[in-house]
Amino acid sequence: MSDFISNTSPQRDKPLRVMGLWEEKDQNGNMMLSGNITGRARAIITVNNFKKGDRDPDYYLSVAQTERPDQQGEEQPQEPQVRASIRLTGLWRNRDRKGKDYLSGSLQSLRILIFSNNYHQSDRDPDYILYVCQSDRQPNQQQGGFSNQGGGCGFGSSVGSW
Repeated sequence: MSDFISNTSPQRDKPLRVMGLWEEKDQNGNMMLSGNITGRARAIITVNNFKKGDRDPDYYLSVAQTERPDQQGEEQPQEPQVRASIRLTGLWRNRDRKGKDYLSGSLQSLRILIFSNNYHQSDRDPDYILYVCQSDRQPNQQQGGFSNQGGGCGFGSSVGSW
């Protein structure tokens, strides 16, 4: 267990597949991504509608607490309702060497990467996959995270598209 947590772990730069994300529309018709973390928590990626410059993130990653509506006597199950959410970090759109788009950001010493699911075959399969890996970069104390460039994580040049 200590090898997994320590910075000297041989797995340090290996990405960890955390969850699938499905493309949806928010109440304003904007594209968003979401997926369940647990039965009562969801990861939600939304567009930054207030972006003013290149240093501002293109998207935000938030965690939302959800609760399921009372389903008694209803034929169609209802979607969980968001009760509270916390914005974790910004995400920037990047392009790999082959010209495919992906999202990246950071949370403390973790690098967050979101790639298109190239193996999406049905509605049950996620549209995107969220990966996390240990970053070898030092956080920018003023910004609360890393810049939007670089960060590695051991992916090759073919990573999928946004």
